[in-house]
Amino acid sequence: MIRFNRNGHITTYIWDSENKRHESVVITENNEGDQNFILRYLRNEVEFEDGLTLRELFSCLDHFGDIVGNMADMDYWGFSEEVKIPNMTDRGFSHLKIIGKFAIDVVPRYERTKKIEKNPKSSVLRQLGVGEPIITNEFEFENSWDILGIPKNPEVDPFSGTTIDSYSLSFIPMDEIADLEVKIEPNVELFDMSIFSNHTDDNSGILNVSNKHVLRHEEKYPCLPMAITPTLYDIIMGPIYDIGFDGTVSNRDERSDQLNEIAKNLDIEHLISLTGEDDESDDNNGDGTDIVRNE
Repeated sequence: MIRFNRNGHITTYIWDSENKRHESVVITENNEGDQNFILRYLRNEVEFEDGLTLRELFSCLDHFGDIVGNMADMDYWGFSEEVKIPNMTDRGFSHLKIIGKFAIDVVPRYERTKKIEKNPKSSVLRQLGVGEPIITNEFEFENSWDILGIPKNPEVDPFSGTTIDSYSLSFIPMDEIADLEVKIEPNVELFDMSIFSNHTDDNSGILNVSNKHVLRHEEKYPCLPMAITPTLYDIIMGPIYDIGFDGTVSNRDERSDQLNEIAKNLDIEHLISLTGEDDESDDNNGDGTDIVRNE
């Protein structure tokens, strides 16, 4: 376990055999400019000191920012500079939350696929179908960790009627949310993807206790624990990767402007579709003049 602290340092715990207790040790000091020290901790689980802000999170990562940038394929230092800019903007968020999402699915094995020659004179073969799936009693996991803005006052989507309880941070400048606390959600979201496939005879899903295709030793053993802690690797390749998805701050802002323009045009088209009118709707003469209507 490693701990991100509000003073900008990362600590870990070592066992003091003499005093029979764990001692906290700072790992981000006295590394003589060598960032590779952090590689040994990539698979360590992470915890945050209560109240840790996004700005303070980046201060901890600054000790090995080059490695973070290479792993997440981003201009790390550009985002690190942005997050340190003082800004009093209120985005309406109460805090930021890191949430884990896990997907579970079966691993099918298929019967041999039949092939025929596409052309008698050609040696190219064409695949026909994939055959029938064979139950293997094996399944696979995919996991991801996202960082989201949690609103102070959740709103209801007027179209779906569902409550909007989180927002993406993809296009938000880091300085506008830098002072918000970052929390790690202890409970992950688990998605059973097997119910959407034909890999099980009755589509009952892997997590369904009645699914006869899943081997279970005893019912007391759950398929997946519901509380999972992210590792340092998960933090870098999840939330930090999401923040730097566009590579640079300027690329992010450019894409944001493009999407806003598209959204603006869609809003105009939607308004026209509702009113049934546009700028030339009364140009019924076709010559730029309007027909005068007599009421």
